[in-house]
Amino acid sequence: MTTALRGLLLLAVLWGCCACSWMRKRPKAAGPAFSTIGRIELVQPEQQFVLIRCEPAPLISAGTKLWALAPDGRRRELRLGSERKGYYFVADVIGELPALGDSVLLEASDLNPKAP
Repeated sequence: MTTALRGLLLLAVLWGCCACSWMRKRPKAAGPAFSTIGRIELVQPEQQFVLIRCEPAPLISAGTKLWALAPDGRRRELRLGSERKGYYFVADVIGELPALGDSVLLEASDLNPKAP
């Protein structure tokens, strides 16, 4: 193999390595982690609240921000109320109404094991 051919081969290999690293997708910044805590069992549009069934009942305090996640990926904001009975929690709707059966998510950093 001639020196010129070796040089071209080496150049092609180096170019391929650089092109691969340049085209590789960059990792996206990680967003907040969420935990599914329950499902919406009742939507009350007139009073703008939902009833959530959580099993097991999480230890979170009133006023905590929750998210209702629809099967198509849309999220609706909720605010946990102080009313609760067993596995059922009441949350106020902030903005658009969620749908019956939507999953309810809690940002993992809001899970407070010392809440009443």
